[in-house]
Amino acid sequence: MEIKNLDEIFESLKIKSEEVNNKINYIKNLDNSRLQIDMDILTKLKNLTDNINIVNDNLEDLKMELLNIQITNLTADEKENLRNYNFQKIFSKTFLPLMLYLRVSMES
Repeated sequence: MEIKNLDEIFESLKIKSEEVNNKINYIKNLDNSRLQIDMDILTKLKNLTDNINIVNDNLEDLKMELLNIQITNLTADEKENLRNYNFQKIFSKTFLPLMLYLRVSMES
């Protein structure tokens, strides 16, 4: 397996993203007037939406990690977003396990 640097990975992600956009545009231009919206179609659309949201969240996390190590001056919005991200990380690591434990304890 070939090891890629971060720029190559981002370029690969960009290409895949463009392929997805092209597929979406192609599908949008198809005649969908006779398509029956059933549970199977709704499930596929929900799964697509969920996966896109996961990708978006992961990209946001990666952006925050990269902003966290930047030496250059950050804008006020970037600093605020970074503070919120760091707070959410601490909150998730500290309180989420406790909340899950409490919930399991209450259900038993």
